[in-house]
Parts: sequence; C-alpha cells; structure tokens
Amino acid sequence: LISPDEFIPIAEASGSILPIGDWIIDAVCRQTANWRDGGMRSIQMGINISGHQFKHRELSKQVLHHLKQYALDISALDLEITETVAMERTQQVTSNVDQLVEAGFSISMDDFGTGYSSLSNLQAFPVRRLKVDGSFVRGIGTDRDDEKIVEAVISLGHSLGLSVIAEGVETQEQLSFL
Repeated sequence: LISPDEFIPIAEASGSILPIGDWIIDAVCRQTANWRDGGMRSIQMGINISGHQFKHRELSKQVLHHLKQYALDISALDLEITETVAMERTQQVTSNVDQLVEAGFSISMDDFGTGYSSLSNLQAFPVRRLKVDGSFVRGIGTDRDDEKIVEAVISLGHSLGLSVIAEGVETQEQLSFL
C-alpha cells in the first residue's frame, strides 16, 4: 500500500492525476446511483478534487456530465478543495470554482488549518463547509493544543455561517468533545 501523501504528488507530477480524477468522479457517481437504485436513502458523497483538475479541466462540465449519466442531483456531491487550491487564484481555477458554484455544487475546504491557512481564502472561495483535519481530532483527549485548534476552527466556521465536519472521529471521547 502507498499512502496518498506519497501517491498523489507522483500522480500529479506525471500527469496521471487527470485520468485518475476522471475515474474517481465516475466511480463515485456510479456507486451513488447503485446505492440509490438498491433503495438506500440519498447521501452526499465528498470527492477530493486535485488542484490539477481545477487548473486543466472544465471541471463543472465534467462533473455535470457524470451526474447526468447516472441521473443524480447536484446535491449528491460535495467537492473538497485544499487550501493550496484556494491560494492558486489563476483565471482557470477561479473560472472553475465560479462555474461549480453557479451550477449549485457544494464546496468544502478540506484539511483546514494544515496548509497555508489564510482567512482571505475563506472569503475568496465560496465554501459552505470546513473540514477539521484528522491530525487535530486525533489529539482530542491527549493534546490540549489540538483541542484548542479544533475549538477555534469550529468557532470560526460557525461565525462565518459555515458547517463544520471533523475528520477521523474514532472514539466516544472525540465525539463527545466535538
């Protein structure tokens, strides 16, 4: 097994991330449709979108194509971006984000607080949700600094009218704290 921290930079450097990203969007939409067709209630699936997909694709057309192919509503997907993507305010990235928001997609800021955190990124990108990184959640109950960071991110998100999700909740203590 190769961790995403090792695999993704190699896929991005080689250009493989674009076909991989296409495959992931299709696979998530196909699986969501299979669950729906099997009687499962509607859920929203989160998909991490690579910065390369934002830079080199007409992302909204691609995602809308897959949703239409599987007869899914826009609410079936939440597109997750990292702070690194938010920092790259090139014309293509900005255009893709604008088109996605205009189409009605939900966009989340993934791994918030681990990258180049900037409050201006929250203003520049119309995110609806912050995702607290699992590295901070793991420290709940053992590391007061992690707990303070989690509290601050939740407070910041709520004060901006955003919903907040915590990654990697694995214990009752973490759940109770959150």
